[in-house]
Amino acid sequence: MEEVDELFDIDLNRAAAGADLLIDECVGHDLPQPVSEVILEMVYQLGTNGVRKFSNMWKAMREKRWKDAATEMKDSRWHKQTTKRCESLAEIVAKTNV
Repeated sequence: MEEVDELFDIDLNRAAAGADLLIDECVGHDLPQPVSEVILEMVYQLGTNGVRKFSNMWKAMREKRWKDAATEMKDSRWHKQTTKRCESLAEIVAKTNV
């Protein structure tokens, strides 16, 4: 069990670094905490390069158009592959009021 925890920590730290990189690279400013956590989950599942490809989502986030960003999340192959996860994360983004 200890080895499993160590491997999870490595994966989580890698995803957190990727999420931070993408937020800095693609948005250029801090995101609200819930949205940052969504990006972290996306990177954990899809990888940094996979999430980087959501160019319309990133554009909407730069402009703080949260509902549009959520729509762009759902307009993806990711949504077809893991519908419930995508929709629950998109809902968090859509409800952002900052």
